[in-house]
Amino acid sequence: MLTKLSVDKKIMKNIDYSIIFSMIFIIASGIISIGAATLAFSQGNLQRLIFQSLFFIISMAIFFLIIFIDYNIIGGYYKILYSISIILLIAVLLFGSVRNNAKAWLGVGPLGIQPSEFAKLATIITIAKVLEDIENINTFKNLSKIAIIALIPMALIQLQPDTGTNLIFAMTILGMIFVAGLDLRFIYWTAIAGLTSFIAVWKLNILKEYQKTEF
Repeated sequence: MLTKLSVDKKIMKNIDYSIIFSMIFIIASGIISIGAATLAFSQGNLQRLIFQSLFFIISMAIFFLIIFIDYNIIGGYYKILYSISIILLIAVLLFGSVRNNAKAWLGVGPLGIQPSEFAKLATIITIAKVLEDIENINTFKNLSKIAIIALIPMALIQLQPDTGTNLIFAMTILGMIFVAGLDLRFIYWTAIAGLTSFIAVWKLNILKEYQKTEF
């Protein structure tokens, strides 16, 4: 049974507000830069600037909503979050729009969401919850379990295709299992296999030109 959501009121005392203010400053600077680059201020074309500002406000509202909820409670919903992320990744392949050579967006017109970003977060939460119950990560069974959880969304993302997102995905998951106690030998052999595969794929021109520009 799912745990009832509740707000951790003590979190206010532990928030590092300097980080939050720095983040807000960086995002605000980015929005201003977008406005300058698109000539929004001089020519009055404010549509993109308005959308970015709206997304910023919505994102900040979601951010504060999440940080006030105990992450252990959020983790209790990991199965639902993971399932929703897979459904969204399938939906984007069926109904999504193509932007930057990848069918990675769900939405109408300039408004939309990129399900792969939600999938990264949901998969991280899911793997974190699975790792809680694993005493030894260095077994074929446990590594296979983690691999399956990670490879399902990664395979759907690659069908878009979005190689750049998958690279970030893979490095994040590797970092998690390394912190969980992964034997260095697995890392060495994975790195060798990955580098060999990358060189082969690059030399054989399997990647398209726009995918090569993502590296």
